[in-house]
Amino acid sequence: QIGGKVTAADIFKACDVDDSDEISMEELADYMKQLDIRLSPIRLERLFAFCDTDGSGTINQMEFEQGWEYIVDEMANDLLENVGLSPNHQIFTIMLLLSVAIMVIAFLFLAITSYNNEDGFASTVQSLLVVASSTVVTQTKKSINEDPKMLREKIHSFVNDDSDSKEK
Repeated sequence: QIGGKVTAADIFKACDVDDSDEISMEELADYMKQLDIRLSPIRLERLFAFCDTDGSGTINQMEFEQGWEYIVDEMANDLLENVGLSPNHQIFTIMLLLSVAIMVIAFLFLAITSYNNEDGFASTVQSLLVVASSTVVTQTKKSINEDPKMLREKIHSFVNDDSDSKEK
């Protein structure tokens, strides 16, 4: 450990239960289970293959340290996907926010225009915009209110699981 931080070498030593100076796929999978890191088998195989640069079927300490950043990135991506914050979800949220912003701007522009014109068509458009914008806002509030609850529950269970394992 350097300055109280766990290094890749520390993790390697903890994974290498048979002290062979190499980690097998089984040792890595077992260590991930001990830490309660639930990576899919495909993602775990991808991690192992990325680190096993010489294709020997085992990972030595140098290979492990070189692939450490990739391992951390993969674990973070897996956690984000598990709580519903995958890149696709983030893109969807951004597109939804942009759509709402465009509708608000269009609503304001048409409302100002209809206020100045005061004819029947403009009043109809204004009424339709009010109904449409309120529907969009209501639906958005429903989706926003559901996701944070799910996120809080998953984070709470993750934190509780982590504290439970520390107590043991």
